[in-house]
Amino acid sequence: MTDRQKRVDALIHEYAGDIINREVEFPEGVMVTIAGVRSHPDLKSMEVMVSVFPEKYRGTALGILRIRAGLIQREVNKMLKMKYTPKIVFSADIGGQKASGIEALLDEIKKEL
Repeated sequence: MTDRQKRVDALIHEYAGDIINREVEFPEGVMVTIAGVRSHPDLKSMEVMVSVFPEKYRGTALGILRIRAGLIQREVNKMLKMKYTPKIVFSADIGGQKASGIEALLDEIKKEL
């Protein structure tokens, strides 16, 4: 990953997070955070991975973000000083879910020992 990609990733992480907090409403009790940002090497597209708690609302939250993606994209475009802004695509971050599963397996192994 180039330095430019890292800088753009960091800026979009910050800007998109601010916009989501300000402009996007989720059902009560649902918390959505940006877990990571991964840009394509040519910076034409970018994956924004979100973490949703409670997990049972992951589909609902992603649906809301995809509906509001145009607004989020426009606001990010205004904030970034780039000729071409990467197209933002939202996806679920399942890293936390995998980690929880691994921890549960490790707990089972400890109990067996």
